[in-house]
Order: sequence, then structure tokens, then C-alpha cells
Amino acid sequence: MRPPKQKWEKPVQIKTERFVLKPLLPRHATRKYLTWLRDDASSRYISTAKKTRRIKDLQDYIKLFSNSKDCIFLRILTKKSNRHIGNIKYHPIDLEKKTAVMGILIGEISWRGKGVANEVIRNTSNWLKNKMAIKRIVLGVSSKNLNAIRAYQKAGFYFPRKDSLIYKKNRMIKNLV
Repeated sequence: MRPPKQKWEKPVQIKTERFVLKPLLPRHATRKYLTWLRDDASSRYISTAKKTRRIKDLQDYIKLFSNSKDCIFLRILTKKSNRHIGNIKYHPIDLEKKTAVMGILIGEISWRGKGVANEVIRNTSNWLKNKMAIKRIVLGVSSKNLNAIRAYQKAGFYFPRKDSLIYKKNRMIKNLV
């Protein structure tokens, strides 16, 4: 069976109340972005942070996903100052199963705890539901990353019960139905 055709046009741009989400490209790999990955919280919980030591590594990582047909990789820019404060990635997006796996990084420490994740996840998940008929978003999260778990719960994610068919350790789900 052939996979369904891509239902969206790249580049994707999504506007929220405070942010504009635009494609993340290799040219957006900066020293500042690299410092986000060296931050204690990021390096502890984001697997690629440990492998990304140079700007070239970061550019290669971004290029890998920005060229992928089953990925939407967006930078989070403030509307007021056009400042890049983080990223959100949906990969893989499975149009047949109507699922997407999500990862998010709020790199700018001054923006953490200010509802960025909730606003961005709410708007991107609505976009995925309306444009691509995605019904479920999945993410992995360390049980020790309590701040992230609280943010994801505020955005509508939950841990499935252990006796559930969709249960997997450290995995949260958000249904978009």
C-alpha cells in the first residue's frame, strides 16, 4: 500500500497570539541555539543535545529533518521582536495512522514557565488536525522532567494506563478528536 500523499505545502507558517512558527533551516543554527543544547536541563533530557557539539553538527541535524517529507520542524519566533526562542518538531508524521510524534525545546530560559509550550502545542496540534487529519500526538518524556510533564499536561497530554494497548513507559498521548 502506498503512503497517502502529503497534504500540506511546505513551508508551513503558523501564527499564535504571541508567536510566529516558521520552518527551521540549517542557516538558523547559531551559537545561541547551540548554547540551548548545552543548558543543563536540555542536555539532561534531550538525546540529540549530547551529540550536538558544533554548529556543523546542528546544521546537519536540522538539514536531515528539514528535508524529510514526514516532518514539520519549526522555530518559535516572538511576534514583538522576531526573536528565536525555541523549536517544535513533529516527526514522524504518519498520515495513514493519523499520528505524529512531537518534540519541543524552549531554549531561551527567560521564556520557560511562561506558557510557550501550551500555546505552541495547542496551535500546532489544531493545525495538524485541520490540515492533515492527525488524530493523536505522541511524545516521550523523562519521568524526572517534572516541569515538562506539567507543561504537557496543561496542553492536554496524558499518560495512558499501564493496562492500555497504547501504554509505553515515559510516553504521553494527546488525542485530537
